[in-house]
Amino acid sequence: MLILWMDGLMVGVLLLLVLGGVRGAIGKWLLLLLIVELGICLVGGWGGSIGLNVLCGRLFIIITSILIVVGNLKEVFIINIFVILGAFILVSSENLIMIYLGLEMQNLGLFVLLGRSRGLRGVEGALKFFILGAVSSAVFLLGVAFVYGGSGEVCFLGNNYIGLLESWGRGFITVALLFKLTMVPFHFWAPDVYGGASFYTILLLVTIPKISIFYLLMQVGLEYEIVVWCVILSLLVGGIGGLNQASMKKLFVYSGMINMGMVILGLLVGGNSGIVISFVYLIIYMIVTIGVFFILLQLKWGSGFIVELVGVGRKNSVLGVSFILLFFTLAGIPPFGIFFVKLWIIMSVLMSGGGLLAAGLVLVSVIAGVFYVRVISIIYEKAAWGDRLKGILSKREWLLLFPWVLIGMFAFFTYFYWLVLYWGLVVFDGFLEGLK
Repeated sequence: MLILWMDGLMVGVLLLLVLGGVRGAIGKWLLLLLIVELGICLVGGWGGSIGLNVLCGRLFIIITSILIVVGNLKEVFIINIFVILGAFILVSSENLIMIYLGLEMQNLGLFVLLGRSRGLRGVEGALKFFILGAVSSAVFLLGVAFVYGGSGEVCFLGNNYIGLLESWGRGFITVALLFKLTMVPFHFWAPDVYGGASFYTILLLVTIPKISIFYLLMQVGLEYEIVVWCVILSLLVGGIGGLNQASMKKLFVYSGMINMGMVILGLLVGGNSGIVISFVYLIIYMIVTIGVFFILLQLKWGSGFIVELVGVGRKNSVLGVSFILLFFTLAGIPPFGIFFVKLWIIMSVLMSGGGLLAAGLVLVSVIAGVFYVRVISIIYEKAAWGDRLKGILSKREWLLLFPWVLIGMFAFFTYFYWLVLYWGLVVFDGFLEGLK
């Protein structure tokens, strides 16, 4: 009964936000109400009765409402609906043909949003997304054909097919999904697409599609030989490629490679608990990314060059502190939430015999921290280039940023409590075994 009331509350708030056109302070606080509803669902123990696909659906609804409210783009509301409907189909279907239709519906909406960006770079990025997205869809269909040829059906791949054709089919499907996640070596389209897109479109690209593809990869099952090399290459290329980026848009391409590599690695080495850890990592990463882009959208910062942020932190202390909190979280600096998730993944890799890989993960995390800290250092440079921005948040608008800080603290303390409890039980178990 309670969950029905929560669903009704969420739908009512969405109607107020989207159909009623509520904006300003009221709209922001209604948006916060949606986020609180998500938090209740996350910590209320609904996973066993509702299932992860419904939880992903809640995330899609909430993220889409954030995009609509923050972006103030009523005219593209139907395109957002296309994207979210495609994501719903992805996480709720058990038929590979329906999954393909969900992928295409999602890609179609994203292509239209990318095509709205004016200028040569925007058109070029949209065209690359369309053509290479069609190639990845063809690879996905090839995998479906192999699965059908080996098993005679196109049902979901949860049946653990062991035939050669089915294995090849699952490999092709995995490659197509890794392409959507911009994992190396299937990432070559991402810098141009992100570079020509608006911040609003990039925010959509790095949230809803990644959650749906993550869920789909988890259900399909990972081809270890393919995925492990993609993860290693993504971590290396993401760490090195982000060091010399002058554009914030392209910086998040390489940031996404590193973070999604860590998420997929958690699925590979963690077993059932790895699924939970990877999902927690993904949620924290999405929340922080939304927070960063929320600030950038409020700044009306069109060019996306990091150098134009010089002096912003000195001019507006609240804005500077917000950037520090968000980028330190992305960098995995303790005591923020992503640090503990990364620590768990590295410890799991180490315990599974991957000492060299664990050392590489530590090195990549340090390198990634360098380019995040570099952005913060630019924000606090003495040169007052921040005046080139079209808008600066006033100090009294810190209330708009407070929800993101609150959620980050909630994620940190929740996960820290779980971490202490988990490792405490492990140590206690070992102690009892020693007594025997």
